Amino acid sequence: MASTRIGKHFWNGAAPLIVYMFPWISCFMNHLEELVKEYYEYRGYFVKTNVKLEKLAHGGRKGEIDILAYKQKNGELVHVECSLAAASTSDLIEVAEKKFRNDFTVDFYTKLLDLSPEAVKTVRKKFIAGLGYRTTLKGLPGGVEHESVPKFVRSVLASIPRDFMKDAVPESLPLLRTLQLALWSKELENAEPSHG
Repeated sequence: MASTRIGKHFWNGAAPLIVYMFPWISCFMNHLEELVKEYYEYRGYFVKTNVKLEKLAHGGRKGEIDILAYKQKNGELVHVECSLAAASTSDLIEVAEKKFRNDFTVDFYTKLLDLSPEAVKTVRKKFIAGLGYRTTLKGLPGGVEHESVPKFVRSVLASIPRDFMKDAVPESLPLLRTLQLALWSKELENAEPSHG
């Protein structure tokens, strides 16, 4: 028991140093979050990532929200939590219960984003998790929607225009632009060669 606590505290304290020494680790850990961020930005949402929650009296914070995406046009706010863990169904449900607290109300979100209460018409809570899950998890708290990582990636691919030359994804969205280039290149490869 003591060694577990020591190990946990060591890794929590060493994480910034490890990321500094090996920056690619940070890229790997946040890859899914970055893809989700770009996907919502591409669809016209204002996106905030790694939103810090309230401070605790003894120091630290209650946690953070991976992604908040807000679309002014229709007043939709989407709270997204991401996980690349290939865990069991019960483990994923437990993670979702920790990530989506009961006090995450419309009022809470509007204060967090400094929006007027009237600005938010609907709130969706989305849990993108599970590498092997092709079906929706049942039993998630408070109306949280689940989407497996493979299903989400398929949605992203379906939303990207295929013609890189006529409708390129903006350079400010490098992951989506790379996916678009890969799809376009594959279509070129499959097309008949032109003469001329």
